[in-house]
Amino acid sequence: MFTSISTTVLVLLGVLAGVVSRVTAEDIAQTHTKGVQIKNRGEVRLTVDMTEEDRFQLPPGQVASIILKDTWSGTISAQPTNCKADTCDGAPHTTAHIQFGGEKGKDRYYISLEEGFNLPMKIQPTGQNNFCKSSTCLEDILEHCPEDQRIKDDNGDTTACKWDVDLFRNYCPHVVITKEDPNHSNAVTCSSSNTYMVLIG
Repeated sequence: MFTSISTTVLVLLGVLAGVVSRVTAEDIAQTHTKGVQIKNRGEVRLTVDMTEEDRFQLPPGQVASIILKDTWSGTISAQPTNCKADTCDGAPHTTAHIQFGGEKGKDRYYISLEEGFNLPMKIQPTGQNNFCKSSTCLEDILEHCPEDQRIKDDNGDTTACKWDVDLFRNYCPHVVITKEDPNHSNAVTCSSSNTYMVLIG
């Protein structure tokens, strides 16, 4: 469940332990905080980067539950933990952008491929009684990436795909793809959820 230690807290929850419980929207709103859960949907351990948080590792099938201020704004990205620094650090990556309490008090969020693609990702509002849309890029674009756009590790396995506007629009048309769209027209807003799930892999 979400727990509070100072401003933020990280709790790993194995999916075998059962359904993750959540505080109610009313409870979390009263503390001027919001909850984000990050779930590793894949089969390999991930290293997660998140604004204002230390890097942390997330095993397959597990969830990190994090309490944040309701004014938090930042990004979430990840890479396989076994990927060497000279291959993955600074390489193209999928990014989740979230801004709490933006214009007219609405949360604003989107999946971005502006820096390229490395892992499927989805942002899904999970608060009770919300009717907000998700931002989704769950297609494994690495399978379709042109050879000259691939980033590969020492074993020859593709770990990322460089920016390719046509490729990205074909497989993930409803996310933010190009920096030439300064208003991020595919961004989603929500005013009825105090908790969000970010699915990676």
